[in-house]
Amino acid sequence: MATLQRVDSVAGGFKVVWQSYAAGKYTLELNNKPVASGTLVNLQALTDAAFDYAKKAFELGLGLVSTMVLFLGLMKVGEDAGLVQFVARLMRPLIRRLFPDVPPEHPAVGAIIMNFTTAILGLGNAATPFGLKAMTELQSLNKHKHVASDAMVVLLAWNTAGFAIIPTSMLAVRKAAGCANVLEIIGPCMVAGLASTITGLVCAKLLARLPMFSVEAALAEDGEPQPAEPSSTGDTQQSSEGGDSASAAGSTAEETTDRSSTQKGA
Repeated sequence: MATLQRVDSVAGGFKVVWQSYAAGKYTLELNNKPVASGTLVNLQALTDAAFDYAKKAFELGLGLVSTMVLFLGLMKVGEDAGLVQFVARLMRPLIRRLFPDVPPEHPAVGAIIMNFTTAILGLGNAATPFGLKAMTELQSLNKHKHVASDAMVVLLAWNTAGFAIIPTSMLAVRKAAGCANVLEIIGPCMVAGLASTITGLVCAKLLARLPMFSVEAALAEDGEPQPAEPSSTGDTQQSSEGGDSASAAGSTAEETTDRSSTQKGA
């Protein structure tokens, strides 16, 4: 039930002040024409909902923690058993193809391999520091520090796609939500993650070949002068000039010898 409080006159019209104890949508009409509409909110109900959902969020967090502890513990057992090192050996040929500009013995290769391996196994907490370490090492190889190199873009595309054999975070959410079969999404998640990863890597490689996405284009946009390539024309000209000088010196020496011989004969 709405109660009219007062009507105030303002410049060019009037202001209506009214009060309602019921929550919901309202429409204010004047001469059978709608002039205003909106939604009324009960502050008490809003406060109660805020505390209720805060409690639900805390309970959901507890369920996530317990499930994450379980799966991370299993992965730690696999890591101690050599599973991470085994997957890393399998990943090394792929790393060479994805990052051809990175030297094989550079520390960035080891960090990239560990980042890929831990991400595939669903160890997101362990993959994060390896990813940061890999980015730091790739930055040391980057000639232009304020422009991301192709290797850094490929690494970012991989981590953004998020392919994982065991999606521990998703399993934890389903377990906390009370799903009957928590593991039924592993297959679809693997297919979706693999498709997104392949798409991201292919797009990163293809876009790197386009002139508009090249490092040179980024440098030109920022106004940074590009390093000049060594010119072979100048070297050729110098060699030609040197050869001409040598020929001239040889001719002068021959003329001197002929003159000496002529003087002796005379």
